[in-house]
Amino acid sequence: MNITETTSCPYCSGKRMCFDMLDDMMMRKKWVLLSKFVDDRKAIMNIRCAAGHEFSASYNDLHYRKKECPACKKMNRKELNI
Repeated sequence: MNITETTSCPYCSGKRMCFDMLDDMMMRKKWVLLSKFVDDRKAIMNIRCAAGHEFSASYNDLHYRKKECPACKKMNRKELNI
């Protein structure tokens, strides 16, 4: 049985963003959240990646769509083509 099927927690059920999950994601990727206020999963956040590039994305982009830093992604693609 999946916990999201039986819980009434808005975070676990996917109806709201869990800030603990966001903090964990930022620490794992060594990113810094530059936005002072983030109110929901669709809010656009400003982020600085470990390489110092700044980009914008929503929690949904990062968590569900697996969005990465566009500048780092572009650099990685160039390195693979060499």
